[in-house]
Amino acid sequence: MKPNTYIRLRSFISADLLLLTFAAAASVAIGAMVTKSPVAAVALLVVCTSIAIALTRPMLLFAIGIVLLAVEPVKVFGAGSVFVSHPEAYKLALYACFLPLLFNRGVVPRKCAPLVAYAVVTVLSEAFGTRLPGLTTSQTAASLASLSLGWLVFAINWDWRRDHLLLKVLAWVPIVSVLVGLALQAVGILSLFSHASPPRLGGATITAWLGTFGVCAVMACLALYRREQWKWAKWIGFTDIVILGGTLTRGAVLALGIVALPSLVRFGRRQLSTKGITGIARLGTAGAVAIVGSAVQVPGLQARDENAIVYNVARGAVTHEIASGRFEAWAFTYEQAKANLAFGRDIGAGPIVGDIPGSPVGFTAQHNEYVRMLLEVGIIGGVILLMTMIMTLVPVIRRAPLQVRADLVAAGVAFALYSITENTLSAPPLAVAFLLVFGIAGSRASLSPLAPRDTMTRSAYGYPL
Repeated sequence: MKPNTYIRLRSFISADLLLLTFAAAASVAIGAMVTKSPVAAVALLVVCTSIAIALTRPMLLFAIGIVLLAVEPVKVFGAGSVFVSHPEAYKLALYACFLPLLFNRGVVPRKCAPLVAYAVVTVLSEAFGTRLPGLTTSQTAASLASLSLGWLVFAINWDWRRDHLLLKVLAWVPIVSVLVGLALQAVGILSLFSHASPPRLGGATITAWLGTFGVCAVMACLALYRREQWKWAKWIGFTDIVILGGTLTRGAVLALGIVALPSLVRFGRRQLSTKGITGIARLGTAGAVAIVGSAVQVPGLQARDENAIVYNVARGAVTHEIASGRFEAWAFTYEQAKANLAFGRDIGAGPIVGDIPGSPVGFTAQHNEYVRMLLEVGIIGGVILLMTMIMTLVPVIRRAPLQVRADLVAAGVAFALYSITENTLSAPPLAVAFLLVFGIAGSRASLSPLAPRDTMTRSAYGYPL
């Protein structure tokens, strides 16, 4: 399929003239700023470097954006950082990393359907919904930007043979997050484990996010192994599973089990069809590993259930809740949604509903995408969004290569169930991680394997990526 959207600089014979002109102008600007503000000069240098990479190596810039998922800025830089006063800065950085490749590769129109659906339900909610008091137009726009980023990444015209390297980068995200967390712990900036009971592995990001990245990284490893026989897929995937287990994220553990089902079934059938006792021995070894893993993991998950407490605002007391306060938050959100169940309270109501007096303490998000849809766009908007997403993902699965089709079905089911307890669509890093795997793993390898590598990875500006 031919890409439909491109940005090309036909007026230049090559990128050399553009880069030389840009470098000269940037050097003069940076030199002038150094004497007045060294910090501003460094910031300008980073921006200029990013622009240069975007012009000539958009795939490299995209890979940098994937690595950025491993770090949650507020956790790393603290509550007094610019990322608290300007929460959209991190999101803008991700957009800056991902959009150049979108313009370079183009988009597949039918994969843009969820983006169109968001526009439609926004109009419906604005026209017929009941706007939540305090919700501004800028907040609605910011929420739309958050909800759209993952689907923009998904809509890119991916090609497996050209773009599967990005999945290799994603497979390393949980490991990179833990390594960065170790380094920051060594200098006293943050703690690798949370101080809760039991301690949970967090790395350089939010603990629950690290668990979600673990699921997405395992999905990437499965796709790479099934389609490319990547020799590092097993070892990196196993490390990602260990990291996921260390987070004690219950939803992520369940999602991992669902994602792993097709592989477990294939493994079992293959071993049972093996002649002799070799297959039985391998099944026994796998079973022993599963038992040991469960013996290590289950006590931690049980301890989380036992220690799951929340401050109940209505009662003015601390109470036990197995969902760590989610039930109370969902009930409060539903009470706000009842003002207009048909068309909702407008896009952007989810992030600010926690500011309403009486809302559960510590919840700035619903941790349930379906409850958030009900709140923001109502039943009608929620049905439109869910049906559009399903009708967009199903054809991708049907067109995917046979060796990963079952894995994509399992991933879709896992994602749908995990969305009950996590912000899988409204948190841009999580949406990007999942939809990137789904988009690339389900893509065709349409480029000729005999084509020279520089033509397979050539940017719109004539330079190889």
